[in-house]
Amino acid sequence: MPVHVCRRHSSGLGDTSDRGALVTELGEQLRRRVEESSPGIVVGACGHDTTRREGGTRHVVNPRRVIPRSGTKTASRRPLDGGSAIVGCDWDQSPRPIGAARVLDQSATHLRELELASEDAGSDLFLTLDDVDYTFAQVWSDVEAFARGLRGLGLTPGDRVLVMLPNCIEAVCAWLGSERLGLIDVPVSEESAGASLRHVLSEADPRTVVGTADLLARIATESEGDALEHAVVVGEPGGSPFTDKVTYLTVAELLSQVGDYDLPALPSPSATATVMFSSGTTGPPKGVMMSHGYYGHALHAYDATAPLERGQRLYCTQPLCHIDPRMAIVQSIAARSSMVLKRRFSASQYWPDVEKYDVDGFLFIGAMLHLLAKQPEGPERGARRRLGMGSAIPPSIHASFSERFNVDLLEGYGMTEIYTVFCQYPDENEPGDVGRELPGIEVRIVDQDDRSVPAGTPGQLLVRPDNPHAHMQGYWRHPEATVEAWQGLWFHTGDLVRRLPNGRVEYIGRLKDSIRRRGENVSAWQVENIANQHPAVLQCAAVGIPADLGDEDIALFVVAKPDTALDVVELREALSKDLPRFALPRFIDVVPTLPKTPSERVAKAVLRQQGLSPEVHDFEVVVPSQQ
Repeated sequence: MPVHVCRRHSSGLGDTSDRGALVTELGEQLRRRVEESSPGIVVGACGHDTTRREGGTRHVVNPRRVIPRSGTKTASRRPLDGGSAIVGCDWDQSPRPIGAARVLDQSATHLRELELASEDAGSDLFLTLDDVDYTFAQVWSDVEAFARGLRGLGLTPGDRVLVMLPNCIEAVCAWLGSERLGLIDVPVSEESAGASLRHVLSEADPRTVVGTADLLARIATESEGDALEHAVVVGEPGGSPFTDKVTYLTVAELLSQVGDYDLPALPSPSATATVMFSSGTTGPPKGVMMSHGYYGHALHAYDATAPLERGQRLYCTQPLCHIDPRMAIVQSIAARSSMVLKRRFSASQYWPDVEKYDVDGFLFIGAMLHLLAKQPEGPERGARRRLGMGSAIPPSIHASFSERFNVDLLEGYGMTEIYTVFCQYPDENEPGDVGRELPGIEVRIVDQDDRSVPAGTPGQLLVRPDNPHAHMQGYWRHPEATVEAWQGLWFHTGDLVRRLPNGRVEYIGRLKDSIRRRGENVSAWQVENIANQHPAVLQCAAVGIPADLGDEDIALFVVAKPDTALDVVELREALSKDLPRFALPRFIDVVPTLPKTPSERVAKAVLRQQGLSPEVHDFEVVVPSQQ
């Protein structure tokens, strides 16, 4: 059951009808307060041409005249096909007034905004995937066609559709098409396998799965549920790996199911849209329930955080099973801008792609910046300045990276459960902080007893929104975890932050037992749970240690069973069957004992302090063969 959290409500959860009425009442009060305050509407300082493609050439449609403001630059933009150039401009560096976002419409959803974009900017470029361009109108048409196909299979609102695909147009349509019908989409990483995948399948219990033939074969191996009825294969179908109980069909066959089915009205903001499984930082991965209004909130967050305008382009290499690229797509819808979505990150191909697609900005995680900075010097510095938006910027390379690649970097902080909380603004992007809280977000920094601490003092970050749909609805099928996370009706992030004298916030570290590995949050519990199943392992502990590329590397300390030979190479191979690649330990260190606390828990702080032994096995070091 979704748990809606409203500002300044602390009288308990109540029953569903009472809580729903309260949310509606408080939402209406907030709307009236916002209207009475008459906030300014953000107007971009740098106008851009609305464009369309015909015959392979991008043309100017109704160009606007603008007076550039300080910090705005213009540059010639050339279409990918070598056709006629159009006039564009760099991202708008002029400061935006904090809190000057457009009126927060709590009825907004991403699907309604995409439908509007298909009408008022239908011929504008929206997405580029696999070097194929798609307009707003084309994507909306494909999304509705996918929804009708799912309707033809007999799916009804609330059914789950698990999507396990690389970045491709089918992944976009499966995501948005499922939600258009009122279904719940469940995105899963391509790297998910073994026990990790089995857990998600068991929790989500989908009626339909969508994937490539090889990924569907993996799902068939791990699926144990009775609900699965349909499998939609993308690309070459091969033979069905499922039993006769599961209908196996191609995308073309799915779309042939459309018939005369009428689609229902667009789902309400309170309807569940997505269940995205977290990394399981304190136990097995939990499904984060995100409503249609959760995505709708991102439309408004765009006004404060994304200084991009209509006709500009973003570049992204992160997979759609993560929240960041999804929200970037939603923000592209809001701005009527476009996005290049690649299948995977390539350090050597990154800057050639940035120039090839003539993008104005890009998304990143900190580990990507390290890898890019380690690339040989080349002609990567563009003639015009670009914008990078992401998290975990390594302070040591912030200035040199910006100078070398001619980019401005904006850092933010967020989680899947609560989207973005803090972000840097274009005129406040110095290293060392994650910016200010977004409009409509209330934060507290507290001690271990949830008492507020003075500015400058580290404490745990607590968050709650004005909009009842802005944050997660709860954890799928885990109401007890939901209540624990929202103690006192404040979401407890488990992260340590500090308020700086300038009003911005510094991120310090985590209270949770998790490891940040190249942009992924890895559950130490999950790694340990699988390693402990090995017949030669008596006990183990996984910890994060600082990595050369930023974030952390995973070190697994293992105590072997008495009189048992433990082969660390074989152990890691066994782990690879049940863990995604990013969760595999780089180091395996066989030790005689593990340090313990008085309560007999592993003292991981002591392990980190002791460090690795000289006999540790490093799986990223290549040892020359002996001739």
